Amino acid sequence: MCRLLIASVVVAIKFYDDKFFDNEYYSKVGGVPCVEMNLIEIEILQMLDYDLVVKAEEYEKYMEHIARLYAPIHSAISANSGTRVSDEGKPALTPAKAVTSPPTVEMTRERSEIGEKKEAMCDQVPQQ
Repeated sequence: MCRLLIASVVVAIKFYDDKFFDNEYYSKVGGVPCVEMNLIEIEILQMLDYDLVVKAEEYEKYMEHIARLYAPIHSAISANSGTRVSDEGKPALTPAKAVTSPPTVEMTRERSEIGEKKEAMCDQVPQQ
């Protein structure tokens, strides 16, 4: 499970970020041999048919499923902590809105600024 998780995170990072570390770095962080990381990454991409975009309908479907699974746990926690549960038994957390339109200039600028900050932070990390 750990191998699948780290490889899934690597695929997501590569999809969302323009600048990222190589698989050798991620394999060291995840404790997975680099060759195996490469193979798992390829297998994930092939299983997804290289389609990494999540449609809004699919996102909502899984969020509702997770909310139903989480509701009993949330109710038990709320009962012990005194917080209120919604009438539908849904968790108090609301899912993030799925992006259904292309990024705006502002979003692109924000991502660019975040990328520059991350790059500056990475430059400060001592290289081994």
